[in-house]
Amino acid sequence: MGWGLRKWGLSGWLFASFLAIVVAFSVPLHAQTSDEDRGYLAGLLESSLGGEGREVTIRGFKGALSSEATIDEIEIADFDGTWLRISNATLIWSRAALLSGRIGVDTLAAEKIELFRLPNAEESGLPAAEATPFRLPELPVSIEIGSLTAPDITLGETVLGAPARLSLLASASLIDGAIDVTFNANRTDGQRGSFEGAVTYANENAVLGIDLQLAEGEGGLAAKALNLPESPSVDLAIQGAGPLDAFGASLALATNDTERLRGSITLNAVGQMQITEGLEVADSASDLAFVADVAGDVAPLFLPEYQTFFGDDVSLKVRGTRRASGAVELHTLNAKTSTLDLNGSLRLNTALWPEFIDLNGVIETSSGAPILLPIGGVPTTVGRVSLDVDYDSAKADTWRARIGVGRFARDTVSARRLGIEGGGTLVPAGASIGSIAGVFALEALDLDAGDAGLNEALGETVRASFFTEYTQGLPFELSNLTVDGDEYGLRGTARVSGLDDAFETAFDVSARADNLSRFSAVASMPLSGAAAFSMTGNADAGGRFSVVAQGTGQSLRLGEPMADVLLRGTSEISANLRRDEAGTQLEKFSLSNPQLSAEATASLSSTVSSANFDGTLADLGLIIPNVSGPLNVTGSADSAGGDWEVTTALLGPAGARANTQGSVSRDGIADLVIDGTIPLQLANPFIEPRTVQGRADVDARLQGPLGLAALSGAIDLNDLRISAPSVGIALTQGVGQIRVSQSTAQIELRAQASTGGAAQVDGNIALSKGLGAQLDIRLENIGFLDPDLYRTQVSGDLDVSGLLAAGPRISGQLVLGETDVTIPSTGLTSFGVVPEIVHHGASAGAEATQRRAGLSRADAPSQSNSPLQLDISIDAPQQIFVRGRGLDAELGGQLRIQGSPDALVSVGRFDLLRGRLDLLTKRFVLDEGSVQLIGDFDPFIRFVASTETGAGTASVILSGRASDPEVTFEATPAAAPDEVLAQIFFEKGVDQLSAFQALQLATAVRRLQGRGGEGVVAKLRRGLELDDLDVSTDDDGSVAVRAGKYVSQNVYTEVEVDDESAVSLNIDLTRNLVGRGSVSSDGKSSIGLFFEKDY
Repeated sequence: MGWGLRKWGLSGWLFASFLAIVVAFSVPLHAQTSDEDRGYLAGLLESSLGGEGREVTIRGFKGALSSEATIDEIEIADFDGTWLRISNATLIWSRAALLSGRIGVDTLAAEKIELFRLPNAEESGLPAAEATPFRLPELPVSIEIGSLTAPDITLGETVLGAPARLSLLASASLIDGAIDVTFNANRTDGQRGSFEGAVTYANENAVLGIDLQLAEGEGGLAAKALNLPESPSVDLAIQGAGPLDAFGASLALATNDTERLRGSITLNAVGQMQITEGLEVADSASDLAFVADVAGDVAPLFLPEYQTFFGDDVSLKVRGTRRASGAVELHTLNAKTSTLDLNGSLRLNTALWPEFIDLNGVIETSSGAPILLPIGGVPTTVGRVSLDVDYDSAKADTWRARIGVGRFARDTVSARRLGIEGGGTLVPAGASIGSIAGVFALEALDLDAGDAGLNEALGETVRASFFTEYTQGLPFELSNLTVDGDEYGLRGTARVSGLDDAFETAFDVSARADNLSRFSAVASMPLSGAAAFSMTGNADAGGRFSVVAQGTGQSLRLGEPMADVLLRGTSEISANLRRDEAGTQLEKFSLSNPQLSAEATASLSSTVSSANFDGTLADLGLIIPNVSGPLNVTGSADSAGGDWEVTTALLGPAGARANTQGSVSRDGIADLVIDGTIPLQLANPFIEPRTVQGRADVDARLQGPLGLAALSGAIDLNDLRISAPSVGIALTQGVGQIRVSQSTAQIELRAQASTGGAAQVDGNIALSKGLGAQLDIRLENIGFLDPDLYRTQVSGDLDVSGLLAAGPRISGQLVLGETDVTIPSTGLTSFGVVPEIVHHGASAGAEATQRRAGLSRADAPSQSNSPLQLDISIDAPQQIFVRGRGLDAELGGQLRIQGSPDALVSVGRFDLLRGRLDLLTKRFVLDEGSVQLIGDFDPFIRFVASTETGAGTASVILSGRASDPEVTFEATPAAAPDEVLAQIFFEKGVDQLSAFQALQLATAVRRLQGRGGEGVVAKLRRGLELDDLDVSTDDDGSVAVRAGKYVSQNVYTEVEVDDESAVSLNIDLTRNLVGRGSVSSDGKSSIGLFFEKDY
């Protein structure tokens, strides 16, 4: 027996709870004793009120033998927990009245009632077709309750949409199949609200009386339960009286003291005359006619934006008959608002199959303005909606239906027209087997899906059609499914069997896409090519299925270089998959195209399972340059209900091989032995533009849960060569080992540099998220160079710590050996800088070469946004030579670099030790010079040379980035740059220069601007491998030559040959203490110690 309390409403569950308590007290007196009060009566109550999905608990039952009985607490629960609690219930009654078959209750009260939520709805089957008259239950005793009180009723928020507290006063009687209930409920939580009423009904004459009155202030329970805008005050009255075969009721609803809805509902029995076998006239079972007529201004009950749809006059008229046989006739249906006009009639037979349908309607405005539909959620507007359905079995078995929507818009989706049309045959069930069949056509015109990618995929016009057929007792069939769009389509059929066959569905579906590029935005990848796919098979609700799938792709491209290469030409894929009581079988899987082929089979069950695969790549060189030959991977896995025994093998070119053998448990615990040899160049596509060559010999074991934490073993690296084009260096002759244990890789690596010197790396990397590292790097005289800018040798120790994936910290101290910084010329010719050359139509190979060399500007971001953090000290006490554009200088000093490569912060700089500037016939000794890093690795230089002129003092200043410095001229007193130049070189004004002198002046300027090329002396110095070479001529025409060379790291010697030749020697004893000595051709010599410090 189910209560159906969710359907009863608030008064229903209260009355049911009290009534159940009263009935429980009516058990025979001889069944009750004082010792059995709790055990017998409480148990009887719990079993009487309880049922499936409903558990009743009664605590503190007292006074069963007295005229006043009490219960401390009653709880009722379902599968989600307690939903009702009644506390301190009291029953004052007359036990003697039971002797006369009457339960007389003076007072039935509960101190507190808590309804936390409504109970879960109970499942119920479909109603019977035949009408059944309403009757009250016939109880063995009559019940009279003089006073039913509950001063404190608490309702949870989900009951009526808001928490509330009420009081209840009621009376009730149920005597001889007649009920009489009156009640009055009032809010007690400060809100205005009352609900009162009276309900009477007697089985004897089937007369029903209803008088219900609801009155609430603003923000009341009814307004919130109905979700009325602004929660107005609500007044509702429902009144009706009469026998059920001639019953009439009226309804009136008002909000904010304004009537919104008024109407009536009437029921009338209609007898049918029939002739008996005795030729007598008699009434048959009565039909029930019903009429509903409701009208009013309901627009204020909805959001203001729906005003256009409803207007100020809404009406609903329904007239129909429910036949005694169970057939239903709807003679009149009329619903009307300012925009809606719906009319129709309907007739259903006893099997509830249609025999007649005439339904038509329209939604529109006279102005054609968009109409907002009152359907909630995302706003939906239409310009016009039309509906037309026709069917009359008395004339023919054909039916027709049409729905049209104009100017549809919902959120970002819109269409000029949406249409559905259908037509077919319908034979009602009853005298014959019922069947329905029809063809449906759907279309969307000028469709805008609200997304540019989706619009491109679907196109502006989408059409679909299908045929359906259903015959009573036979499977439902859908055939000739067709969906057509621009350059794509879908075809399909399906047949669905009934419940006895577990809704088995047989299907055959195919799809094509002639141009996959239109789906690129939807797939978030640059697709191209064409594809077709088909799938046939069957499936049922029990999980059984059998599927055969096939697909073909032509010239597929996914925008990923490796995949695009592998999918060239025609690709075919197929799979046969089946699942039944024996298990799941992948009977066949294959993938093939000119580049690769793969096959697999599998059989899975709870007892014996197996899987096999075999894949071959025709040429590994397709994805890894400089490697040629096929790559084959095979494997198998078998299980006899326990662990999986796994074997895999890989064979490839360049000696590549890998084998795995062992077991994997069903909960993912592995014991696998892994060995093989991997050519390291296989990793090149993943580390571009860097490249690696060499061999890795693997000897490892995976024991434990699948993952790096269970991996242990060694990887030996041999013949290692790593090239980094962007740095201009390659590591060669590399050897090393990586030992893996407990999620940590211990690294030992030694290699020579192609530019000279050696490097070694030692340390650990955690094989977990972020790759935490602690690495020590030692550099020994490694050469670094940029052919256009610098060449140097670096030694020192670096420490790499932190998460490699999130940006490690690199710190340490480096010492620079002999360093040459070249100030480059600005162009190849006298015409200036050559503009950037763009290679149009470059081949894939050319683009790959430029990308690997770090020369592809298209692929290079403006900033690397590297999270790398630096803290490196660079020490170079001397031998930093800056040359070019007439400049020849030596510097020394110390730098500390901090920050990221994109935002360097440097402290310190390299300052001038000695140097000169040669222009035309003039030589200037440098007064000032420095090199420092600002922001990046392109050094900032500044050199100043000053001289006395006839007009005062003049200076030549070369400053800016080393890759592109600027030249400026200054003089005291101030003068124009050309005037300063004329004074420097010719000690006269520019207006006094000859044409030849002007030409010389222009040549000097060109050289300073980087267009004069390398001088003869510079070429000679480089050829003699000297650090300094100077040839000069004095005013008398005498020639002097000076040559300098570092004979060791801290010893510098200089020879000067002129009228008086001399040899000098400088020894850097410490950073600040220098020893100097010299011997001249005239026998003079000198020696001394000098303390020097830069400030």
